[in-house]
Amino acid sequence: MKIANCLFLLFLFLTPLAFSQQSQTQSAQDFYEQAMRAYQEKNYQLYAQNLEKVVQSGVNHPIIFYRLAGAYALMNNPTESVKWLNRLADLGLSFPVEEEEDFASLKDSAEFKAVLQRFTKNMTPTNNSQMGFTIPEKDFMAEGLTYDPVTELFYAASILKRKIVSIDQKGVVKEFSSPNDGLWCVLGMSVDAKRRNLWVASSAISELPGFNQDKGHAGIFQYDLKTGKLIRKFLIADTESEHVLGDVIVNSKGDVFTTDSNTPGVYWIPNGKTELEVFLGPDLFRSPQGLCFSPDEKTLFVADYSRGVIAIDIQTKAGRKLPSPANAVITGMDGFYLFDHNFIATQNGVKPNRVLRLIPDAAFTKIDSVQVLESNNKAFGEPTLGVIVNGWLYYVANNQLSDYLEGDSDNAVKLTFPIILKLNLQSDKATNR
Repeated sequence: MKIANCLFLLFLFLTPLAFSQQSQTQSAQDFYEQAMRAYQEKNYQLYAQNLEKVVQSGVNHPIIFYRLAGAYALMNNPTESVKWLNRLADLGLSFPVEEEEDFASLKDSAEFKAVLQRFTKNMTPTNNSQMGFTIPEKDFMAEGLTYDPVTELFYAASILKRKIVSIDQKGVVKEFSSPNDGLWCVLGMSVDAKRRNLWVASSAISELPGFNQDKGHAGIFQYDLKTGKLIRKFLIADTESEHVLGDVIVNSKGDVFTTDSNTPGVYWIPNGKTELEVFLGPDLFRSPQGLCFSPDEKTLFVADYSRGVIAIDIQTKAGRKLPSPANAVITGMDGFYLFDHNFIATQNGVKPNRVLRLIPDAAFTKIDSVQVLESNNKAFGEPTLGVIVNGWLYYVANNQLSDYLEGDSDNAVKLTFPIILKLNLQSDKATNR
């Protein structure tokens, strides 16, 4: 099946399905691979059987439900197909089923048309966010955003321009980094207000023009907030594999943590050290993204694009996946923050794109419920990273990277000004869908 404009679904096709036990992981992966072989061979009954076994193994990814719906449509079993499509609609998602040839046998049925109406309804914008500010450079392509409470300046990161800018309370944009700093694509950033440092994750994304010669290179750049000068680069020594350090965070002790989404893992720079060290390798992750600390900073929480929320004991480095409600989708999360004992996440790996509040139990052992705070905002063009300031989430609303990579040679003309939205996290306008 071709699934247009949904990188999360494509990502799951190519990524091993994750479980708590290795035997389960292998079994589920085997079933999935057998299902895909059966699909290629047009053995749709075997295709459906193996997908059912994946679900029975404990996988609740939307892509499996979507493929099951397609499998039963190919077998001319509209009842089962519509059942799985309705399950996706129950999750608040939308899929381009009307564009898929696999669903041709259903297209004249009333049940199928009813599901399409549910998908359309799920795309209804909420528009709870307000305009924060814009950056008047169409080819800036913003990714990261952070805030310095001392100077009350925001800092925004550019993927295409390889630079960082500051934005004051009046919206005035100024260059911060120097062209001589050697930045690649600038992604996540974090302010250490106490030590007056700005920590920046930068990676050479080889799919973008001008970066292929640096394929595999990534690192953390340390800046002095007082002078704007680059202090030091902490680079990943291994350049054989392709690394994408996408987000970064610093604790009260000055320890810096960053996630590698491409060669899965977490790196860190203990305060005072001069090298970027591996904190945890790939066994626990599939594609780690945003990260935040527990209030006591003893636990590091990581949003994995495929697995959901991973909790890591910083002292022992023991990791565990937080269980979540079956009626909620928490995969495809990018930015990830803690506010008032709740996780706040931007979710760009599902359609519609959303901002979520994940409500854990008191001990952070599981996710009790999930609320949708924003969905398919009219300004959305792949929301990415942000920062919480005085109870408001400021976040990049229109990253546009996916559209850029999928476009033609005239991409730059199609890019629009970066939009930073702000969402009141203390508002009553949370929407359960």
